Amino acid sequence: MEMVDTLTADTADWAKLESLRAARLADADARSRQVVNALAAVAEVLTAEQRTTLKKRLEDFRAMAPEASTPIQARPSAPSFSI
Repeated sequence: MEMVDTLTADTADWAKLESLRAARLADADARSRQVVNALAAVAEVLTAEQRTTLKKRLEDFRAMAPEASTPIQARPSAPSFSI
């Protein structure tokens, strides 16, 4: 809610917004690093057969959300609005 409160304040606090943006980005980066580390740890102990099965399951999972594999530049743009 801090981002919303800052965005809807009487005056725009650009420095605070940048600080909040950077903090969220740092949090996402830390979580992403944890996921990759966990996946790497799992991959180290899988047999070749298990890795093949995992690859198939990940491909199936990704096929359920095709937009996840579409580059952002190729996605339709968000609708515009005016205030």
